Amino acid sequence: MALRAELHERASAEARLRGQLVDARAELEARATSQSRLEAAHVELRGAIEELRRLVEREAARRAQLESTATATASRVAELETEVAATRGQLATSIVARDAANSEAEGLRAELHRLGAELASARGEAERHSGALAEAQAMLAEARELTSRLRPARQQLADRNGERA
Repeated sequence: MALRAELHERASAEARLRGQLVDARAELEARATSQSRLEAAHVELRGAIEELRRLVEREAARRAQLESTATATASRVAELETEVAATRGQLATSIVARDAANSEAEGLRAELHRLGAELASARGEAERHSGALAEAQAMLAEARELTSRLRPARQQLADRNGERA
């Protein structure tokens, strides 16, 4: 009986050990499956991280390129603004010069008209005074000389203003 009890006890212990062994094997298989899943997830995550890293690098390169383009564009805009300001200044100077030339041309026209009137008056006076003919001819020559000097100046003013006399 003692043997039976011991045998029964050993059989029970062996059954418990076999149960524990089955449990341990099941747990080991579950852990192996879990480990495989974790490794697969780890590989997948590494791939996703690598893809994100590449995307970040591309975006950084693109951003650097855009910033470079923006800097170059801002520089060109500043150059163009400077050119526009200079052109506006030149335009204002040209307008003032044109206006001054127009005023000068008007003055020369008035002077020419006055000289023509004086000449006509002198001719009339010369006809009345035949003795003063030489003086009238001298005045005529002087008026012609003045007119010939005024014509180039008038032509220059007209050329500056885009007019033709």
